[in-house]
Amino acid sequence: MSPEICAAQCPEYSYFGVEYGGECYCGNSINTGSVIVPDSQCDMPCGGFPGEYCGAGDRLDLYYCGGATSTASSPSSTAAAR
Repeated sequence: MSPEICAAQCPEYSYFGVEYGGECYCGNSINTGSVIVPDSQCDMPCGGFPGEYCGAGDRLDLYYCGGATSTASSPSSTAAAR
């Protein structure tokens, strides 16, 4: 998993995120209670892509891609706790 692979799996959604080194999530809204945390808390390397980070335990690297009309090559990112 990597942010790029996850983005490719979520083209019809506004948001996607990677967590725990290899989990991919897609959605159109952010869950109530989610908070922004320092990027340093999302320090788990992506499985198979050790140069990239894929969140951590209960930490999602969240990307906004604007849904199907946006390209996945330049999403904006923030770290969030779920």
